[in-house]
Amino acid sequence: MERSERLATSVTPDTKQMFRVRAAENGMNMSEYLRHLVHEDIGEGPEGNSAKATAATAD
Repeated sequence: MERSERLATSVTPDTKQMFRVRAAENGMNMSEYLRHLVHEDIGEGPEGNSAKATAATAD
């Protein structure tokens, strides 16, 4: 599935640095690590096939 959507948030500089370190500890850059966490949380594999049922919510 094409990755055409983006997710974004704002964090403090300290949080960003801690995230960068955690990503490096896992052998990933920040984008890769965030993608990994999102897929892990919602139960999707790299192909975008949901392994769990998810409820639709308003943004």
